[in-house]
Amino acid sequence: MRNLFLKLPIEQLKVSGYSTNKELGIAIAHSASAILGKAIAEKGYANVILAATDSQMTF
Repeated sequence: MRNLFLKLPIEQLKVSGYSTNKELGIAIAHSASAILGKAIAEKGYANVILAATDSQMTF
């Protein structure tokens, strides 16, 4: 992950900060891909709900 400037666990919540919206979008895309791939491998399908905000436009 390029330009990760913050990685801070708060109890069970993992918080990460990125230098640009593009870097955030790339990181989220990789994370979502891994999570969905695992779910599909285990169950054969995955349900997804996406919210739309400025920070997710790159994704």
